Amino acid sequence: MDFIKDQWYKYDGCYLQFMGVSKTGKNQFRYAGDDCNIYIDVEDKLKPSSLLPDFSNAKEGDECFSAEDDFCIMLPCHDKHFVPAMNSNGGFDVFLPDGRLTAESKHPTLFNSFAQFLAYWQEEALKLKGGSDA
Repeated sequence: MDFIKDQWYKYDGCYLQFMGVSKTGKNQFRYAGDDCNIYIDVEDKLKPSSLLPDFSNAKEGDECFSAEDDFCIMLPCHDKHFVPAMNSNGGFDVFLPDGRLTAESKHPTLFNSFAQFLAYWQEEALKLKGGSDA
């Protein structure tokens, strides 16, 4: 697989960002929220991914994770501009396809998975510490 610099990849619930090739020719990655480069031997199992939620192709019954309500499932919707999700208590919210509650929201609150939620906020914390431009 040809890796793309700064692209995120997912493996076994972990998000790794491709940082480039080392002087010795090894592919360098880093975990979300960590500014140290690592070398891994599971490169053939990495799948391109994103830290940003995308519900543009969500289907009824898909699982998701809400920062406010925990695990949830997608509800049926016939409007491509909104994404309804129901939590385990039966309550629901309507989100934009990028996981934000409103267009003015700075951060998403609905994520495709708990792992994506963790990786997104680990990266945000790293940015606050000044450790990543990602």
